[in-house]
Amino acid sequence: MKVPASFVMDDYIVHADYLKGTNAHTFESLLQLKGFQGLEAPDKKFLRHDALWNPDAVGSAQFVTDCNWYSASAPSVAQFEEQWGPGADNEGSRSIGNGTGVMKLGVHTLWPSRQEIMIGAAPEMLDVNKRLFYTVRGNGKTLAEGRFGAWMLGSADLDMPLAGVKQLELETRTELSRKPTLFWANARIVTKDGKAIPLSEFAPKFENIVQPKAAGQDYFGGPIKIAGTEFSTAIPVQPAANETNGLVRVDLSSVDAVRFKAVLGSDYPPMPEAQRRKVYAVKAAVATGADSLRMTLTDGRVREIHLQNFTGDGKGIIVQMTESKEGKVLRKESTLAGEGFEGF
Repeated sequence: MKVPASFVMDDYIVHADYLKGTNAHTFESLLQLKGFQGLEAPDKKFLRHDALWNPDAVGSAQFVTDCNWYSASAPSVAQFEEQWGPGADNEGSRSIGNGTGVMKLGVHTLWPSRQEIMIGAAPEMLDVNKRLFYTVRGNGKTLAEGRFGAWMLGSADLDMPLAGVKQLELETRTELSRKPTLFWANARIVTKDGKAIPLSEFAPKFENIVQPKAAGQDYFGGPIKIAGTEFSTAIPVQPAANETNGLVRVDLSSVDAVRFKAVLGSDYPPMPEAQRRKVYAVKAAVATGADSLRMTLTDGRVREIHLQNFTGDGKGIIVQMTESKEGKVLRKESTLAGEGFEGF
């Protein structure tokens, strides 16, 4: 049996739990907060965008989407404004008992001196999941068909030949759908001379398809994002009702089409994002072994923390800490063996 333990230091709190792995592990300080306003930090630099925090299909990090990474120097400050009460956008938050008003939060990260920060979309209960069935036909002949679960994840990246096709049809059908979220994103026709023409320029005709209020937005006025990637152009394909076919007809007789390319999937989150929850992560500490941790404080002190007897009922746990600066040991502390674990 392994028992998690927490102990309080002068500058921080350490939580220790049992993990088993074959490689060194990097820890992030994680918060989930609503109403992200911005990030301020010295030397802030945008590093990259990842559609998924981690695409590993057996890990939970795949559910954190639309991740922006930054490098910065301490101190960094992320500002949040959470709105609560009547009229506030609390959909999917699963939070009750809050007072009415605006709660302003500033997350100040003072350590490490060089930081890598991620801001991503948290998974919320927004009823976007559905079963999606699709068929692509050219001149009445089936060119591609398939089905998949479309929700915050799940998409089909299609690229197919269209030689000789003058009439293109995109058919969709859903089961268990509660909200309109489906789009053909970045849909385009590639012509023989190499041009990529957005499908919207061919004046597609829609049958039994729900239409967004504005072009370039999802059905609720937010940006269009499929599996963590934002798209500036998209064709709506949400059928007006479950188990009925929606159809998009496209006349290609004016061009010499050779290929059709598009990403089919479900928009997430299906709304403006001002009050959506964000995962805010700062890489914080490095485990130097299975039972040890090294932390460098802002004033240059280095703390090596070691745990012993991290099995059983927790009564025999011993925590030892050695603090040094510029290679000189400043102090050592330890819990008492046999006294159980209460922390420093």
